Amino acid sequence: FLNIFLAYSDEVIEFNEKIWEKCGKELRGDSGKDVNLVCFRSSKHLLIQKVEILSLRPFILQYHNMVHRRLAKRSVLEAEALQLEQLRISGKTETPEKSQVRAANGTWLIHTKRPNFAKIFWNLQVNIRALDLSTAEPWQILSYNSEGYYAPHYDFLNPETNKVLVESRGNRIATVLVILQIAKKGGTTVFPKININIRPKIGDVVVWLNTVPDGESDSQTLHAACPIKEGTKIGATLWVHANGQEFSLPYTSNGKDSFEGEEYWYEQYLDLCDNVAKDTTWQWRRAVCFEYLISFQAVKVEVISWSPGLVIYRDMFTKKQVLDYIEIMKHQDFEEQQVVNDDGTEYYSKYRKANGTQIIAPDFPAALSIWKTVKILIPTLNIESSEDIVALSYIRGGHYAAHHDFLEYPSEKEWDGWMKDYGNRFGTLIMAFETAELGGATIFPSLNAAIRPNTGDAFFWFNAMGNTKQEDLSDHGGCPIYEGKKSISTIWFRMKNQPILTKLLNPGHISARWLIPDHF
Repeated sequence: FLNIFLAYSDEVIEFNEKIWEKCGKELRGDSGKDVNLVCFRSSKHLLIQKVEILSLRPFILQYHNMVHRRLAKRSVLEAEALQLEQLRISGKTETPEKSQVRAANGTWLIHTKRPNFAKIFWNLQVNIRALDLSTAEPWQILSYNSEGYYAPHYDFLNPETNKVLVESRGNRIATVLVILQIAKKGGTTVFPKININIRPKIGDVVVWLNTVPDGESDSQTLHAACPIKEGTKIGATLWVHANGQEFSLPYTSNGKDSFEGEEYWYEQYLDLCDNVAKDTTWQWRRAVCFEYLISFQAVKVEVISWSPGLVIYRDMFTKKQVLDYIEIMKHQDFEEQQVVNDDGTEYYSKYRKANGTQIIAPDFPAALSIWKTVKILIPTLNIESSEDIVALSYIRGGHYAAHHDFLEYPSEKEWDGWMKDYGNRFGTLIMAFETAELGGATIFPSLNAAIRPNTGDAFFWFNAMGNTKQEDLSDHGGCPIYEGKKSISTIWFRMKNQPILTKLLNPGHISARWLIPDHF
């Protein structure tokens, strides 16, 4: 039960010195390059958790200050009262007297028998909802004193030497590490293959996945506890097993990932997302592509639906505009996005899994360039009556189930400032700056259409009809991401001073013809 799998231990120990060199460095992996490595706040049971995505592959999260310092201190006293014996790991490179793999004191305990660890366990289960911690092994408490360390290793078990455990409970799908005490010097946790060196504080919790979605071990999770130079480090670890998990991203029988919030998607909607053959919009008799010139620029238009209007603007933005705008997104603080209730209030839900932030166009030259391009190339829309740009990032498992952008309130008493001053959402423009490797289309179920834009494209549709009521056929959904990431931005055009509305005579669907300057 205690046999930990050290793959190719001779080879691992051979390059330990190179790994120990990384222990003294500030290593952040791709945090400066990947827009999806973000910090955000998550609210559960009136408690706000600060979460940082450290890596996407392997998936590593750091929860800041999840465990209160007083509870951590009491847990340390509780652990110190136990017999913390020196833990050794046997292997072909070691002698019984001295371990080359780990130098630490520790013990195992069942959380229900220790009140402080029971509180920590409950706190973890409440805030890490994607994992069922009831499948975890007992706590392993480890104390690293001066020169204590744990050489590079994997947490997933060797199925051959742990056959009974793996067959009965599955492998260790995830590791949950709670920091109870930090050393004065040293003691970081380094992931050498992805160049990440984590320096958590007391009360922080670090969670990572040990397997890829199909259940195979993830070699990128090689990690080590760096040597202690001064002081003592104490941590508590839970290894969560796969069997029985209602996990966010296991593979389904059709080869696609399942995801958190899948219950909000009809099967036929997902089929429209995933099966390109289901999208037959290009075969429609009235589906056309054309160009018009404005301000000496060619605007490439692809009409998906004439009534109600749904169009794609191909290559609306230049490559430089795209790269400059992505650079803005890299330096913004993205937060978990909410959904809007019928009464106008916002709340967190599995219905929508995305990170986003607001971008004020005048504050950034690249964003202002995007804003001006839209204003010039789609002159029949009044962008002066639009909301601020919302930048959105969808990582693996991200999605937004089918919904309408048109806002409905029980009464005018619930209207917010935007609704009072500018009216409802007349139309939506989505701009694509990065596309996912697999998944991430935008579907319109009522039109049986799926939009799969390229980088630099944008697409627009009307949320309202000529009578300013909701356009029921404008329901749409952001399809789940299976591989890669999707970076988009949204502009919601409000009804105030929209020239199209002043010229409409038909109270029904608004035609795409109104988006063509010559027709207007």
